[in-house]
Amino acid sequence: MYYDKDGKSISLMEWADLFEDMKYRKVMDTYIKNYHVSTVWIGLNHSFGSEDIRIFETMIFGDNEDDELDGWMERYRTEEEARLGHEEVIKLVKANVNEKDT
Repeated sequence: MYYDKDGKSISLMEWADLFEDMKYRKVMDTYIKNYHVSTVWIGLNHSFGSEDIRIFETMIFGDNEDDELDGWMERYRTEEEARLGHEEVIKLVKANVNEKDT
């Protein structure tokens, strides 16, 4: 149920120790205008029935609840997937910002 960044199963106490370490937990952070894109290791399997574990998460935080991107989220199996996913989300946010500026 609990996993380190490499996908190795760990105990609840090991997970809790790692989860307290923000340097370990944070994968990538990007700010674009009024958006914050955050990618983190969550260490809990959020696959909800799939055989693939999902232990990383990217989320978009906007400055307004009416924004369609605010609260958008995706989960990933590996840190590499999470980093690639973060870059794709950055493209999505930039396109949205450019659309609003025109």
